[in-house]
Amino acid sequence: MENSVKIYFSIEQDTDGYPPVAVESVWAKKTDTENLFEIDNIPFFTRAATLGDIVSGEYSDGTIWFKSLIRPAQSSLIRVVLYDVSKRPLVIENLINLGCIVERFDQYKLLAISISNMHLFDDIVKFLDSESKNEVLDYEEAILRGFNEV
Repeated sequence: MENSVKIYFSIEQDTDGYPPVAVESVWAKKTDTENLFEIDNIPFFTRAATLGDIVSGEYSDGTIWFKSLIRPAQSSLIRVVLYDVSKRPLVIENLINLGCIVERFDQYKLLAISISNMHLFDDIVKFLDSESKNEVLDYEEAILRGFNEV
């Protein structure tokens, strides 16, 4: 993983203390340009960048802090909180079958979903809405991109 680094994002918490972290780190790949990185995993809390985005970073005491979004990828980010964790394997399987990339954060009962094919967005939302009505989960559309190509 010599080409991989951690990029740190400062997270602004609301008055209720959400999100439950003040800093989030995500993996990123170094690019050929100094201080530019490609996000290499799906974030759970930041709204500044997502999988595939090219971002600039600023070094401070050996840590790389997110500075700005340079080039957004054509991937969207949806976050899911699971109310019924026994359904997690089924939810993940359905999302993967719908073309999503899914990461999980068990401590907070969260899933982070990357969608690169916006043609499937309606099917994904239909599935999530159904599971939400059944009180299995709730979700938020954190970063939506690529609708102009649908």
